[in-house]
Amino acid sequence: MYWKSGDEKFVEEVEAILDSRILEPVRIRYGHYSTGEYRKLLDKSVFGVFLSSFETQGLALAEAWSMDVPTLVWNPRSEASYRGRSFTAGSSAPYLSDATGCEWSSIGDFSGMLDHAIRQREKFHPRDWVLRHMTDASCAAFLFNTIRSEATRALGEISSS
Repeated sequence: MYWKSGDEKFVEEVEAILDSRILEPVRIRYGHYSTGEYRKLLDKSVFGVFLSSFETQGLALAEAWSMDVPTLVWNPRSEASYRGRSFTAGSSAPYLSDATGCEWSSIGDFSGMLDHAIRQREKFHPRDWVLRHMTDASCAAFLFNTIRSEATRALGEISSS
């Protein structure tokens, strides 16, 4: 369980739900772990539970997916604050897909979503998704195709003028 935001009572409620499903949550606090510790925990994980009211880069999520660990992401899309500034939070997992995991917005939603995810565990393929969408080669191909498409569009506008 990757804890970036939310109070401790909330984290304990999530842990209690995981415990009730005979899952053994291990809490990692954002900024208080090493890459090696995180990798070892992911290597033993069936799911990653991410508690973050918003995400700026999603590196911890991508790392979980690259190790074929689907994520169950708290995504409240509510008012948040960071370094003394308040704002409406965007997504907690902007790249989350059906292949990489599920999202939930309240503790009431978590229990049902968790049961569904456990029953449907074989439908998740986060590593395959990463290899298709997040490698240097796939990102370069996407960028190249975008540039080519825009250049073709611009040339068409020039020739029709």
